[in-house]
Amino acid sequence: MWFLWDGERGVIRMTHTRTRHNYRNVEREPRVALSITDPEDQYRYMQVRGVVESIEDDPTGSLHELLQQRYHGTVGEVPERENRVVLVIRPTAFKKR
Repeated sequence: MWFLWDGERGVIRMTHTRTRHNYRNVEREPRVALSITDPEDQYRYMQVRGVVESIEDDPTGSLHELLQQRYHGTVGEVPERENRVVLVIRPTAFKKR
């Protein structure tokens, strides 16, 4: 999944939709883990564990558009725009390899 590090608040922001199974899982159990692989060395990664501290409505899909621009260099249609939310994750542990 695409993400944005918010260094000012010390949180990770991710876009998601209310219609997906993973969303229901996060509502029930807010502890999450992310694995971020180095694109130049598949054996190098960082694991982030954290807690979803809030879920914010994003009906305009603004975070998704920002991430499209960041990862693709262009902005296109936002899938399920009306169901978009932002998961705000507070990291609790980091592991690098």
